[in-house]
Formats: sequence, structure tokens, C-alpha cells
Amino acid sequence: MDLGLIGGFDYLNQHYAQNKYEIIYAVDNDTHCTKIYNANFTHKAEVKDVKDIDISILPDFDVL
Repeated sequence: MDLGLIGGFDYLNQHYAQNKYEIIYAVDNDTHCTKIYNANFTHKAEVKDVKDIDISILPDFDVL
């Protein structure tokens, strides 16, 4: 989902343009999924339950 949001990639001979979104925070409750995510993105996800996110400490965002 994050890759689709930021764009800037090719898939099945089609180019998906770069979008103006920037990922500022990523979280997943599965350690294995987080490892794969972190291997594929420069911004890193942390292992955490989404219910434990304190959105008041996040920078301004457009999509959550």
C-alpha cells in the first residue's frame, strides 16, 4: 500500500509516476512483515500494535 501511495515504480511494463506523498511513520504488529518492509523502504517501520500509536506526537499528516 505504501509503494502505491508514493509511486515512482514500474510494474508489469507500466510506469507509476512519483506522487507528492511522503511516508513519515510506518508500523506493523508482525516482526517478519516489518523486516520485509524495512528491507524495501528507506523509511523504517516499527513493530507495534496500531492501537498503541500516540498520534499527538506524529508530525502533521494528510493520510493516516
